[in-house]
Amino acid sequence: MEANGPNSLPFGLMKFDNQVAGHSSKDGKSLSGLLKNVDGFVLKPLTKFPAGDNEIKFYEDLKLRDDLGFLREFVPEYFGTLVLRIHDIDVKFLKLQDVTGGLKKPCIMDIKIGAQTWEPSAPEYKREAEEKKYSATKRAYGFCIPGYQVYELCSGKFKKVGKEVGKLLTKETLPQALKEFFNYNSGYSTFLVGCFLQHVVKLLSWWEKQTIYHFYSSSLLFLYDASMLKEINRNEICESTLPWIKLYCIDFAHVVPANNILD
Repeated sequence: MEANGPNSLPFGLMKFDNQVAGHSSKDGKSLSGLLKNVDGFVLKPLTKFPAGDNEIKFYEDLKLRDDLGFLREFVPEYFGTLVLRIHDIDVKFLKLQDVTGGLKKPCIMDIKIGAQTWEPSAPEYKREAEEKKYSATKRAYGFCIPGYQVYELCSGKFKKVGKEVGKLLTKETLPQALKEFFNYNSGYSTFLVGCFLQHVVKLLSWWEKQTIYHFYSSSLLFLYDASMLKEINRNEICESTLPWIKLYCIDFAHVVPANNILD
């Protein structure tokens, strides 16, 4: 693809507006952050070796291995890799399904799972840096919230919260962030939580028994379409999965083999 100039993206590419966490061009850790192409795919820039290669291997294994068939349901579909020239530098990307596609008012929360977010082989400086990030909520709950986006029914506006705010969340304030994401003030949180719990319980049934991988610094991505909420009874109990309420696993750069040991 050709580019418009030395500081522009190649033709047919745009910033992915629904990115709520991860490296971006703003934090200086990525030349581009997540991108979207004209074909509707999300392009995720790979991190440096060996993490980037590790993530490719995970996706390749997921596509081919029969014993990972259950997990495939919860992972954005993978379409290989490609290299693009970004700001005069060749950047390698994962080509992934846009899981927000079709959502009119996409609400998205990235929950990084695990009290430990560094893999066992990480150098000491990396361990120390990770221990300091989101320490209050990782210690209290075993997870943290790097970012989220919600369409607030009460205000009729989108609100996006980034990692700068996520890092400041505490044991006391994290529940408020969850309430905000689940549109608590509009009265739909009970319905939404009930729907998501069906996905979480299903995924957990696999996770508690699998001895294939140990996941470090991976996330659960919660998505729903706020435009659909007014079509349901807010006092209704969610009894079946709905296509506009989704749960995905993402970010696999630090996954390691489990060697037949439970995660």
